[in-house]
Amino acid sequence: MSRIFVSHSRRDNLEAVALVQWLSEVRPELATEIFIDIGAETGLRPGQKWQEALRQASDRCEAVICLLSRNWQSSDYCRLEYLLAENLGKQILVARLEDLGDTDITSKWPPRMDPDRAPYRGWEPFEDIDAGVFFGRDAPIVLGTDELRAMPISGLKSLFVVLGPSGSGKSSFLRAGLIPRLQRDDRHFRVLGIVRPERNALTGAHGLAAAIHTARQALRLTGAPLGGGQKSLHERP
Repeated sequence: MSRIFVSHSRRDNLEAVALVQWLSEVRPELATEIFIDIGAETGLRPGQKWQEALRQASDRCEAVICLLSRNWQSSDYCRLEYLLAENLGKQILVARLEDLGDTDITSKWPPRMDPDRAPYRGWEPFEDIDAGVFFGRDAPIVLGTDELRAMPISGLKSLFVVLGPSGSGKSSFLRAGLIPRLQRDDRHFRVLGIVRPERNALTGAHGLAAAIHTARQALRLTGAPLGGGQKSLHERP
C-alpha cells in the first residue's frame, strides 16, 4: 500500500520523477511507498484500468502531493484528484513548479485580496475566503456536500437546513465550509450571495433579488433570469 500519492500532469513527468527520487534519497524508507502513475514499481501495470487504479491509490494513501503547475491546473484529472483527496480528508501537500496567482485552487492563507487578514475571527463568522483556516468540521462538510449533490438526482428533497443553537457556528460552517466547496464544483452549482431576510426577504438590501443580481453580474449573464427548479442556500439571522 503506497503511503504517498503524487498528483501531477503527464507534461511534468520529469519533475514528478525528480521529486520521487529526491524523497527516496531523503527518506529511503519511502522508496516503495510513493505512488506515481509512471513508477516502475508503484505505478500502473500494463493493461490496468488507470482511472480506477488512481482512485484506489488515492483512497489508500495517507498524503497527497500536488505537483502544481499550469499543466496541473489545466488538467481535469489532476483537479479531480485534489478534490477527491480533500473530500477523503487526506493530508494535502503542495510542491509548486510555478506561481499560478489567484487561479491556484490550493492556495490557502493568507488570501491575496486581504494579506493582513487575521485567521481568528473573534465574534465575526468565518467567510468563504477563510476556508483555508476553517478546521474541525471536515466530516459534516463532506456529508453536507454529498447531500446537496444528491438532491437534484434523487428529487426527494428540495431544502437543506443547517440547524443548531445560537453561537454553535452555523454561519461559519455554511460560509467557510460548504460554500467554498460548492464554488469549486461549478459544473453543478452556482452560489448566490448570502441572503438575510430581515424585514424584506425578496427586495431588501440583503434579499433574494440582490443575491441573484450580484450572482448574475459575477457570471456576466444578460437578459431575463431563468425560472423553475433552481435552488439556493439562504441564511436566517
